[in-house]
Amino acid sequence: MKRFDRHEIFTADEVTFHSKTIRMAQDYYLSNDQSTFNPITNMLNGIWDGYLYDTLITDAIADGIPKTIVYRIEKIVDFINKKETVYVKG
Repeated sequence: MKRFDRHEIFTADEVTFHSKTIRMAQDYYLSNDQSTFNPITNMLNGIWDGYLYDTLITDAIADGIPKTIVYRIEKIVDFINKKETVYVKG
């Protein structure tokens, strides 16, 4: 798990993009009669608090998340990883 300062690196565009990704993941689970309270949505919501979980992408793939949503997750993870200088030690 990595810590980062979301307030420092996210613009309104990233906030909108990530919000939509979370909604898409929740819709996926609801359409499959599954709870939205699960490890994937927890990890996605953790990004709001500056937590980037190392297994987010692989866990999403293993959980059967559609490729279109996995792509969005990969995109936000890549964005955060490119801002490595803002990682918070802790």
